[in-house]
Amino acid sequence: MKTCRRKWLARWLAACIAVVLGMGMCAGLPVSAATSAELTISQNGIDFIKAREGFSAKCYYDGAQSSIGYGTKCGTKAHASGLHSITKAAAEVAMRQEIVSSYIPNVRRQTSGLQMNQNQFDALVSFTYNTGGGTSMIKNSPLVKYLRGEMSQAAAASAFESYVVTNSATGKVDSGLKNRRRLEAKLFFSGVNPNPPKWAKVTLDHYAWMAGETLTFNLSSEGGVAYTVGIDTENADGGRTRIDTHDTRDTSYSRSFNNPGKYSCYITTYNEYGLADSERIYFEVYDKKPENVSVSLDHYGWMLNENMTFTCSSVHGYAYTIGIDDANGNRIDTYDTTGNTYTRSFSTPGKYSCYITTYNGYGYADSERIYFEVYDKKPENVSVSLDHYGWMLNENMTFTCSSVHGYAYTIGIDDANGNRIDTYDTTGNTYTRSFSTPGKYSCYITTYNGYGYADSERIYFEVYDGKPTNAKVELDKDSYYVGEELVFRCSSEHGYVYTIGIDSEDGGRTRIDTYDTKESSYTRSFSKPGKYSCYITTYNGYGLADSERIYFTILPSPGDLNFDNTLTTADAVLLQRYLLQERTLTQSQWQTADLNADGTVNGFDLALLRQKLVG
Repeated sequence: MKTCRRKWLARWLAACIAVVLGMGMCAGLPVSAATSAELTISQNGIDFIKAREGFSAKCYYDGAQSSIGYGTKCGTKAHASGLHSITKAAAEVAMRQEIVSSYIPNVRRQTSGLQMNQNQFDALVSFTYNTGGGTSMIKNSPLVKYLRGEMSQAAAASAFESYVVTNSATGKVDSGLKNRRRLEAKLFFSGVNPNPPKWAKVTLDHYAWMAGETLTFNLSSEGGVAYTVGIDTENADGGRTRIDTHDTRDTSYSRSFNNPGKYSCYITTYNEYGLADSERIYFEVYDKKPENVSVSLDHYGWMLNENMTFTCSSVHGYAYTIGIDDANGNRIDTYDTTGNTYTRSFSTPGKYSCYITTYNGYGYADSERIYFEVYDKKPENVSVSLDHYGWMLNENMTFTCSSVHGYAYTIGIDDANGNRIDTYDTTGNTYTRSFSTPGKYSCYITTYNGYGYADSERIYFEVYDGKPTNAKVELDKDSYYVGEELVFRCSSEHGYVYTIGIDSEDGGRTRIDTYDTKESSYTRSFSKPGKYSCYITTYNGYGLADSERIYFTILPSPGDLNFDNTLTTADAVLLQRYLLQERTLTQSQWQTADLNADGTVNGFDLALLRQKLVG
């Protein structure tokens, strides 16, 4: 009999506790009726609906639903001190603790359990609403009526409370109470989680690791009480493959990787109100020494005491040693870092260089050396140039800027009338563009730094839209001596480059020289006397044009009457015999014998020749 009474008392206590908790939850309902739009549940809302289903069954029906797999912790603690010893607030705290400790981690392991669309939710709420001896569809549930605005908060709470009491007492919680609790969660929180975690973050000390080395992921958040760590491989096709999921309440997670490759990681943190994801971080596991090592600066001219940032990069590099030297190769700074940047300034002007060494457990590798300058005065020696000065329509041309101490450049381009058509600013030393309108143009640059500015000279160029015309080649005179330099001057309209052809005219025409140039002149000398000719071909992307042929004579060196390219006594004897009328001279010999170029060959020329012979 006592046993029966104890069983009856336990049942009575369970029913009463259900009433108290049901009233507690209903007391938290919104003041005004919800709208139908609230039936669209966010992912966080789904988590809470599923969590409520778990703890409500065991808290409201003491231990009877232990087969669900969550134990009876909430129920036993809530009922331990009797019917009136637990408050509404204490019951809710116990429920929320149960969510965090048991239910959410379990749900998050079941990926499919987190996916619910609107159709699935509609199916969820289509369960029958049991009312004592009969049934009606869920649309007649007081909670659904409340959501639709068809029943007041007080009436819905009262009806729901009566339903909980009835079914708790009769043991019918398996179909009715569990499904009502889903709606209770939606109703109680109105689809809004009041205080979910604000952010989550996962970090590593560095992002390149050796195979088999232990990595420690550092976990942090605001408002999170536990973490789910997800680690993926980054596949070559751009996809990802999950290789590790780990749940923890700690702020770190350590593990190693045996397979080299690229990986990524992110975390989800959660509390009783919701969850938050971190940004994804990327790291690499390697099994060989570093490669592709480089160091760079944004630019290579800096002011005194200006901060500059050296950026290091490599494949498989674990850490970097940065070495900076002065112009004489003396080491002025060595810096070790596991990051990929180093910022510093220089208090002494001059030229400097830098290179880095990176290393890991398999070896080390050096970068190429870079050069830069620190200055303490305004720029000088400023110039701008082009590869050539005739360009086709829409052809890309590159302006190259240079200076001493110039930090950046402003490039100004004008048309033939001096109207500005382009202004371009750059910290680089080149600027590439094309022109869609033919004509003559000019360009100059201004460079500057913190101490002042300076301008370059103006350069001129032309953009054309047809093949070359008016090709011409010229010499200053018709005859030259052996060894004397000749300057062939080339000109044309719209000619891009020139091909210069030089022929010998002695006993027929023979090609002796072909020269290609983008310049407008070509200088050379001749070692053999004789008659020669020259013409040019100029061309561009639209066609080519030839010049007229010009003729010139190369004379022996003054006094070399026998044309052996050497002054000897034989030349003096030949000239003396001519003066004694013992022999004659050809026209070329006579020109060579006129050493003082007065148009007459006489004793003065012989005296000059003898003077050359004696030195």
